[in-house]
Parts: sequence; C-alpha cells; structure tokens
Amino acid sequence: MSASAQDFRPDIEGLRALAVAGVVAYHFGLTALPGGFAGVDVFFVISGYLITRHLVAEISDTGRLDLLRFYARRARRLLPVALFVIAATLAAGAVILSPEEQALYSKGAMFAPAYMINLWLIRWSFDYFANDATSNPFIHYWSLSVEEQFYLAWPALLMLAAWLERFTVSRKRRTAPAFHFDAIPDGKPLRTFPGIALQPGKRAIIVAIGAVGLVSFILCAWLTSVSQPWAFYFSPLRAWEFAAGGLASMMPARLLQERPLLGRALSLTGLTMIGVAYLTFSEDAPFPGFLALLPVAGTVLLLKAGAAGARVGTPRSPNSERNWVNAALALSPLQWIGKLSYSIYLWHWPESSMPACWRRS
Repeated sequence: MSASAQDFRPDIEGLRALAVAGVVAYHFGLTALPGGFAGVDVFFVISGYLITRHLVAEISDTGRLDLLRFYARRARRLLPVALFVIAATLAAGAVILSPEEQALYSKGAMFAPAYMINLWLIRWSFDYFANDATSNPFIHYWSLSVEEQFYLAWPALLMLAAWLERFTVSRKRRTAPAFHFDAIPDGKPLRTFPGIALQPGKRAIIVAIGAVGLVSFILCAWLTSVSQPWAFYFSPLRAWEFAAGGLASMMPARLLQERPLLGRALSLTGLTMIGVAYLTFSEDAPFPGFLALLPVAGTVLLLKAGAAGARVGTPRSPNSERNWVNAALALSPLQWIGKLSYSIYLWHWPESSMPACWRRS
C-alpha cells in the first residue's frame, strides 16, 4: 500500500530493502546468508501492518470500505509489471528451457498472474528448498499469491468485526439504562481500559485479528512437521504473519514515546532477530513453524519502535529523540532499494534460475 505523504515511513521503506536483500542473497547462493528466504516473512508482516492501518482508518472515517477502488488500485500498481516479467520469462524460456520444462512451467505462468500458483505448488507437493526448484522460473510468485489471497479475505474480516461490534453497541444503547452509554455517535472514541480509547469496532477488530492469527499459527506450527508444503504455501497458514503486523498497527505507541530508550532497545532487538534468522536458518530447518516467529517478531518490534519515533518526527529528524536503527533504515540507499523492492523481487528469480537452466542444457 502506498501511504499518503504525511504518513510515509522511511524506516518501513528501509525494512522492505532488508527483506528483498535477504531473499535475493539466498537465491543467488550467498552462503553468508543461508536464511535470507526469511525476508519473505518480513514482507508479510509489513503488508499486514500497512493494509490493516489503511483499512481500519477507512472504516473509522467512513464506516465502510470501497473494495472496488481498493482492488482496482492494487491491480493497476502490481499487475502490469508482473505480467511483463512473466512474458519476458516465457520468451527467454522458449530459448533456454527444454520442451518438457516449457510444458511444465508454462502452467506456472498461467497460475502466477491469477495469484494461485501457491495452490498449484501445493498440488504437486513442491519443495521450495529442493534442488529442482532452481529450474522453476515462476516459483517466487507463490508469496505474491499468498499476499493477494490474504487481501481478498482481510477487508471482509475487518469490516464484519467492526459491524458486529457497532451493531452490539447500538442494541445495548437502546436497551440499557441511560447512564451506561452517553449516546456516543459512530466514529467517536469509546472508553475502554485505562489509558486507551478505541473507536467503535476497533476492539472487535483486534479480537478478530488475534483469534485468526492464533489459529493460523497453531495450524502452521503443526503442519510444518506433518506436511511442510501446506504450511509453507497455503495462505491461511501464513495469515498469522499478516495478523502480527495488523495487531502491531493497532497497538498504541504511547509507551515507547514516553520511553525513547526502550524504543531504541526494541529496534536493536528487532534488527538482531532478523539478522539471526538470515545468518542461522537453513534449507534443512523446519520452516516456517516456530522458527518463523523470529523474523516476524523482529519486524513487529522495528515497526512499533519506528511508529513511536514517527510521531515525534521522522526517523531522520535531528530534533527528535533519535533511534539510530530506524534512522539507518531511512538512509538513501535503502530508500532506493525499498522503492524498487517489488520489481527487484519479480526480476531476481528468473535472472537466477535461467542461467542455471542454460548450463544444464
């Protein structure tokens, strides 16, 4: 999601750069980062954070969601580049791949733009870490498929949760004694527990996100040891990573604003957790499962610490209580890579897999 100018977070752009750098390093065989594939999990948390923040803001402001405009905007932004990369890859494959490989992977080219290739990979129990994965030039579209399938269900879940709470509040206001509720209009804060005021619907949204995330994580952890392709590719079993970002977007940053030293510590801890995942995970690890908690939690910590700093000033601001980790994420080189992260992700795998296919042929 592209944020408005006033909501732009350069530290998030830098996080995107770290995510895509890990994935590219892994796919190009950089042995120093054997767990770079965990960069996809960083992307999932960022997406959950941004999309939840955007959708909840729209629900709070208007009481509804313009889903047609939402999906049209995503299609205009994502599909043209994705289709061009697929066409270019098919053209190169006609020269490089054997006829058998062309017949097999052209099916992947059909599923990729429909954002269903993850289901095709599950159908064939395709191992992301197997040696023959290097000859599949479309396998990296699995994460985009998971993300878009998440975007199909997530707006409906948030809108339903908000509607249910507002409906319940409305009924209570009609039946309860007057002193219980003060005829609070929609869009005004409701009193909850001390120090936090949530607008009507937000409490139910938090509960819904938490419940979905918990069930998704339990099933993902279980299936990682039972049927790893399902745990890896099936979008409902990756929903907990998006949910973690969604919860992070709704948690107040006041505590970190009042304790900048704590914010710095959380940023450093989050960056360390992602770094440990990149440096120590391997293809033989039972992933995602419990191991995915490490990059997911690290990303959540960085997002929350950055949110606290962004309210005081941008992470670059010399007048704010400086958080050097988030300030580093706002550096120009990372901003440039972050802005191009989607295109880099689309192009890097065909550029990595095609030469391998050429050498084999």
